[in-house]
Formats: sequence, structure tokens, C-alpha cells
Amino acid sequence: MKFADDTKIFGPICDYNDYMVFQEDLNRLFSWSTDWQMAFNIDKCKVIHFGKNNKAYSYCLDGLPLTEVTEEKDLGVIISKDLKVSSSVQRRTVKQTKCWELSIGQLLTNLLTLCFNFINRLLDHMLSTVPPLGAHTI
Repeated sequence: MKFADDTKIFGPICDYNDYMVFQEDLNRLFSWSTDWQMAFNIDKCKVIHFGKNNKAYSYCLDGLPLTEVTEEKDLGVIISKDLKVSSSVQRRTVKQTKCWELSIGQLLTNLLTLCFNFINRLLDHMLSTVPPLGAHTI
């Protein structure tokens, strides 16, 4: 599957023969990308193995081994090896909590600033309406 500059290739690998077929698919994909001058950044290419009984074969692109990961972020969603969303949800919760802390901090700062400004204006008004000391004696 190719979308803009993002390519995904996947399939079931049940035995060594499946592994060899998949590796050959990778070789053909690399050859095609070279022919069409759409080279892959091999450092960004990752392999993630799904399933409890996965043999976790190693794969190569242009003779270079691909990095194996246990999770990968794709379009803002974290995909994990066990297909659980806990990691993704946990990271979003932490991020949202930080946003709330920032929002509450900003709210308190704004509230204190408003109170301070109100008190200053109130004092300025009060002081402007009180005659200076000793003015009543003149």
C-alpha cells in the first residue's frame, strides 16, 4: 500500500517459504522504487511482528537489515506488537494532562491579573475622590 511518501507492505508469514516470498516482495518493491526514482529512506523503514507464534524473521532492503520495533506511530496512532492501545492511550492522557495543567495555570494567572488590575483601579478611583489632607481647612 503506497500513500504519498508512506509505504506499507504486510502479509501472513506462517513458515520459511512465506518468509522467502515476503523478502522477494521487498526486493521487487525496492527495485521498482529505484526504477521510478522513488528511493526509500532505509533508516526509516521498520518491521513490526504481530502474533504470539510469529517466528520474527529478519528482513532486508537493498541488502541492509531493517530495524525491528515493538511499536510504531502511524498517522498519529501508536501501533504496538500486541495490538493493544494502552501505550497510545497512556501517551495521549499524559499529553492531555499537561495541556490541562497549562490551561489551569494560565487561568489562575489571568484571574490574579484581573484581580490585581481591579484593585489598582478601585484604589485609584478612591484616591481621586478623597480630597487631599488639609484641603477642608482652606
